[in-house]
Amino acid sequence: TILAGASLQQGTGSADLVSVLAGSSGLAIGNLLIALATIAPTFTTLYSGAPALRAATGIAESRGMLTMGVIGLALAIWRIDKVMLPWLSLLAATLPPILIPLAVESVRRRAGHPPREVSVWQWLSGAVVACVLALAQNPLAPLAGLGASGIATGISHWRK
Repeated sequence: TILAGASLQQGTGSADLVSVLAGSSGLAIGNLLIALATIAPTFTTLYSGAPALRAATGIAESRGMLTMGVIGLALAIWRIDKVMLPWLSLLAATLPPILIPLAVESVRRRAGHPPREVSVWQWLSGAVVACVLALAQNPLAPLAGLGASGIATGISHWRK
């Protein structure tokens, strides 16, 4: 980011990114910044993905890099970003409800109570609520999921 900021100052005479992007040449500079932002993750993927493929499948690292490059190019052409954002939104809504039953069990164990299994229903009740609300584009989906999971956890502990 320091290099990008220095390049921006040197190329445009201003270090204010917002005003530069709002100007007439903003599109070109925005594309340049996106290109710069993708270089490091690309090299990271190639250089850590290739050894991972070698460890998992036994193929040579050079072939692993080529494989990672082809897969990455195919995903970029397919526009995986348009598919991933809704999926990540669902994950962001459905995963937090697991925190409530895990935190309650952690507090119980620290208090000296015997360990109990955390039921999948304690999480799933909140995850379903959050998922339905996330699909309905409700911004409070994660909070509602946490609440539902808290209620389910409370009922579960009250019944035992």
